[in-house]
Amino acid sequence: MEQNTIVITGANRGIGRGIAYTLANTGANIILACRNTTHANETAKAIMEKSKNPNIEVRKLDLASFESIRDFVNGIQKEKIEISTLINNAGVLCDSYQKTVDGYETTIQVNYISQFLLTRLLIPSIRNNNGQVINSSSLMYKFGQVNDIFFSEPAERYNRFQAYANSKLASLLFSLELAKRIKDTGILVNVVDPGIVNTNIITMHNKVVDTLSNLLFRPFIQTEQNGAETYVYVAQESSIHRQTGEYFIHKKVRKLSTKYTDHRNRSTFWEQTEKIVGID
Repeated sequence: MEQNTIVITGANRGIGRGIAYTLANTGANIILACRNTTHANETAKAIMEKSKNPNIEVRKLDLASFESIRDFVNGIQKEKIEISTLINNAGVLCDSYQKTVDGYETTIQVNYISQFLLTRLLIPSIRNNNGQVINSSSLMYKFGQVNDIFFSEPAERYNRFQAYANSKLASLLFSLELAKRIKDTGILVNVVDPGIVNTNIITMHNKVVDTLSNLLFRPFIQTEQNGAETYVYVAQESSIHRQTGEYFIHKKVRKLSTKYTDHRNRSTFWEQTEKIVGID
């Protein structure tokens, strides 16, 4: 029986931690790919104690830095680690406009550009025929825009919710295009919408985003473990049913509009992103 190695980004807290807790119980090797390794090591220790699985490892990964991503991938490749599942869970919703060391708005880079770079670089390390990539999304993609200023929107026009929506649309289009381009490898690519989960995405610096949002959405907010359920379902079931290029919510496939599945700029946007990250 092949040993599964699962990479989970942003796994030191929130949904990522919930995913790691559950998948550790399968006996898989779990790599927590996190920016804050102190918190990640605490999480790893707790997971090992609870699951009795000693194969929980922490590796530094800062998605706000292309250099950090390349260092992470180089480590995986140098050790010839074969990945069974890559779960791109990490994401941010910034309070205000800020740029990464690479010069891009942080939400756009962390939620999309870096997800693109990390995944593309790791593809050679993902197991062919039954390996898979699971990307995180949100229904906010419906409000997103992929336009000429997507990568360079000026600070004076910045709206954090719009930036988040834009990043989620970009991630969705990337997932659909990736599923199409690597279909012959047998690597599956799917998207998960965990629903509204009580993480730092909706609670910033211990303050609710706004009172109205709290009143409207609090009854629907799930725990991080509930939010992890669809990721775990897809990780375990999609390979059995050979599903790829699908959007999952509440452990079910949700049909996407042709507005997205046949998006006219999907291929062009892929090529633009390749130029930004320096790969082809």
